[in-house]
Amino acid sequence: MIRGTVCVNARTYGSVGARGGQPPWATRTVQANKAKFRFITRAETAAVLEACPDHEWRLIVALCRFGGLRCPSEVLSLKWGHILWDKGRIVVPSPKTAHHPGQDSRVIPLFPELEPFLLEAFARQGEGGGGEYVVTRYRDTRTNLRTSFLKIIRRAGLKPWLRPFTNLRSSRETELAETFPLHVVTAWLGNSELVAAKHYLQIREADFERALASTDARDWAQKLAQTHVERGGTEAHGRETVDSAEGVNPVNFPDLRPPALQCRNLLSDKKLGKRSPLDSNQ
Repeated sequence: MIRGTVCVNARTYGSVGARGGQPPWATRTVQANKAKFRFITRAETAAVLEACPDHEWRLIVALCRFGGLRCPSEVLSLKWGHILWDKGRIVVPSPKTAHHPGQDSRVIPLFPELEPFLLEAFARQGEGGGGEYVVTRYRDTRTNLRTSFLKIIRRAGLKPWLRPFTNLRSSRETELAETFPLHVVTAWLGNSELVAAKHYLQIREADFERALASTDARDWAQKLAQTHVERGGTEAHGRETVDSAEGVNPVNFPDLRPPALQCRNLLSDKKLGKRSPLDSNQ
């Protein structure tokens, strides 16, 4: 009975699928909402860092904006033992992807922009006896980091943006993609190239400005256009000479006509018993 039901359902959804429908268990593609994208500039980041109440909040912002860490999961999972100072690396625990084999963590560079904030936090924690985790003050599950961060953004004189922490991470991935191959960037950020392209990488106003300001490209195009202008004048003069001497016309030269027109005219001539100009080639 169950087997028959499965077969009927398979046939039903198979026919629906042919018409563009999907069964309930089919995977749906999530489309990115570009309206939620917001690139956080270095100047805006500096203003936010200035508005942070303490060194740990500065570190949280820096880990997201310059390290590309997810907040709160990866930020609060980071321990001092994960900071490989001598190798210039950071092992980032990734609770979100830990259920996938081999994706419980990833390694990122100890980025120069991030290092001063880690050193400050390390020094401050050393004064207070140290701790296992990099962030210690905001580990209470009742603490809403998002609400606090929105207040910090307003204190910095900025209008709060959607996806406050995700857009910090997205801004970092967009920056890195300008310099490093995408497969390297996604390995550092812990996502796939498809996810990065759909949900993280952004097109900024600076990209348009840089494209318009490319003097090398403009000089190359101008030289190429000038070459075509000069060559075009010579070719036009040559065509006038040939046209006046030979009277070039597709009607007079069947081989210059489109193939379909040649075939249609040839069949018409055969029916009328005329000898086609093409017969001379046979």
